[in-house]
Amino acid sequence: MENKKGALELSINAIVIIVIAITVLGLSLVFVRQMFVETSETTFSVMKGTDLTKLVNPPSRDNALTVTPASIELRRSETKEVGVAFMNTEPSGYTYSLSVDDTSGSNLGFIYSIPGNILQPDEIGYWKIVVKPASTGTSTTSVGTYIVTVKINGDPLVAGTDPVSKQADIVIKVNS
Repeated sequence: MENKKGALELSINAIVIIVIAITVLGLSLVFVRQMFVETSETTFSVMKGTDLTKLVNPPSRDNALTVTPASIELRRSETKEVGVAFMNTEPSGYTYSLSVDDTSGSNLGFIYSIPGNILQPDEIGYWKIVVKPASTGTSTTSVGTYIVTVKINGDPLVAGTDPVSKQADIVIKVNS
């Protein structure tokens, strides 16, 4: 009789442990999902904040790539936006995409849209770059002035046409 009682206690303990493990797993999954939802909502709300069609310095045939502002100053805890506008001065359509090269070792974070804009001749495309200094963990942004390069790369829509590339620098001053 005692063996059955011991086996019953063991199976009840196993069931309790399994229920606790499933509960902890479920709570962990809900927590991780919520973190992803909050991060994506923050990213999208930052990306849609400014109307880039009202730039102070619009691009022209003489100056196809404009960055507004060309110089920013921010604290480590701040986030700032930079507007990029580009006019296709080529005689045919191109797909243009934006990239940011940070060779200064600043540990600055950049959020921008990667999909390309298809621009016909004399058409203007707009991008927004969100700049945020790294402030957590081992990769924090040091106080200082950094120069990063914004590049617009164009792939032709017409075969036999050469790709194009334009670039401009942004000066970023990080304060404590």
